[in-house]
Amino acid sequence: MNIAVIPAYNEEKTIREVITRCKEVDVYPFVVDDGSADHTYEIARDLTDTFRIFPNQGKGFALNHAFGLIKVCCKADYIIIIDADLQFNPYEIPKLLEALKDYDYVVGQRDWSQVPLRHYLGNLVWIKTFNFLYGTHLQDTNCGFVAMKSEVMMKLKVHSGYIVDNDMLIQVIKLGYKVKNVPVSVKYYNTRGVSGIRMVIGILIFIIIQRLKR
Repeated sequence: MNIAVIPAYNEEKTIREVITRCKEVDVYPFVVDDGSADHTYEIARDLTDTFRIFPNQGKGFALNHAFGLIKVCCKADYIIIIDADLQFNPYEIPKLLEALKDYDYVVGQRDWSQVPLRHYLGNLVWIKTFNFLYGTHLQDTNCGFVAMKSEVMMKLKVHSGYIVDNDMLIQVIKLGYKVKNVPVSVKYYNTRGVSGIRMVIGILIFIIIQRLKR
């Protein structure tokens, strides 16, 4: 069985479609509602297994709970992480799973022509720094569309905060797993949230500190 972990926060307009598309590509959707104030939880609960966190704690906290439950309750071959807002298309999950035949951890590689300029510039700084410090040749290090073998998920220690995507990737590389980028489409419906110079610097410092820890 392949499981798609879907962290969701106030995504009542899109959560049904995300769940439906996951099922259509033969992936079981597991939703973690992160303290939504709208009807996200009720919609998801009626369609698939849904766990609720309250109040809102952030993506890392949601993933940590999801992984913990999967380790105890499910026997999965592959784990996928995908957002609940249709920024990434669940119909592209099979592309990531195909790559897992030869790799252990697959990160979506966004089409940068579809990404707002300010987001692209921040990501460019992270990618260049990441590749320099870790000796990698990745084209996207901060994409939230990820797939991994279950054995990788079992070893990850997921922390909260907006550093979660880089945190998992760094752990995977330090553990010696094989990593690959796979091109995926992306749609930005809004650009609100944690952003700007503070976020760029925060993630940059995290990447450097983790490298110094060896």
